[in-house]
Amino acid sequence: MFKVWKSNNEGPIILSDKEKQKKIRELRKMIQIADLDVRLDDIYMTRWLNCRDWNVDAAFKRVTKFYNFKRDNPDWYMSKDISHYEPLLQRKICVMLDGRDRRGRRVYLIRAGHMNPDEISLQDMATLHYMWLESIADEPETIENGMAVLLDMKNTSWKLCKWFSPSNSKLSGKFTGLTPLKNFVVHMVNCSTACTTLMGMLSPFFSAELRSKFCLHFKDLSLLHKCLGKEVLPEEYGGNQKLDFDKLIQKLYKSKKIIENGNILREKTKNERNAEINKENAKKCSDRKSNQQIIAALD
Repeated sequence: MFKVWKSNNEGPIILSDKEKQKKIRELRKMIQIADLDVRLDDIYMTRWLNCRDWNVDAAFKRVTKFYNFKRDNPDWYMSKDISHYEPLLQRKICVMLDGRDRRGRRVYLIRAGHMNPDEISLQDMATLHYMWLESIADEPETIENGMAVLLDMKNTSWKLCKWFSPSNSKLSGKFTGLTPLKNFVVHMVNCSTACTTLMGMLSPFFSAELRSKFCLHFKDLSLLHKCLGKEVLPEEYGGNQKLDFDKLIQKLYKSKKIIENGNILREKTKNERNAEINKENAKKCSDRKSNQQIIAALD
């Protein structure tokens, strides 16, 4: 049996494996009819269904929005072999930690103080986030329990503000809001004036649901320890784990196939796409002509 919680907090409902498979088939059929260039395997369908409370129509709308956003903003996503992003990864800005928090969520560490807007772009950061998320997004436990983001604002530069023009802030809000996880929360630690200013710039572009997922921590990390548990946290945040970026990055490389499978919007040139459209149109014309000949023969 598959336990699902309604977003309106009315309590749990139960879906049998048979009901679950039925919804997966329904969503897959809708995607095929819409001709969206996305994965069609069961686990990918489950991602979107679970984050929308297994409502097929809502899941289809969400995956369609994701597809359209990714198509229109390809530079926000991985488009090359993972080795191409080695210089970005070695900046050690973000990393997926080992283990899970007390609610079974993966913990994703982002160190804002290591971001330099003079050397990398907001789109580079989005690509990094996408790679790390794709490396764990097919895990059934992650689909069900979600992810906790540990956003360290220590030594955050005011330069970050240059990233967040109104248009970039809007895109950033959409990018974050389309994360295919029902449950995720952002714990901001080592907060400062720059942090609250940055949040003030971004929050108007976030939905109320997305804003509710942020929790700010200043010097006192006791609430963070209570929410996530010291067992999964690095020593820098009062936890018990040693932070080994190189080891964790190597794990990302081992997830290469998973990441590349997640990169479902294959790069196609306009000529290739136009050739496909012309081929489809030619086939439709041929089919119409054949039908007309058959009707004429019958008359």
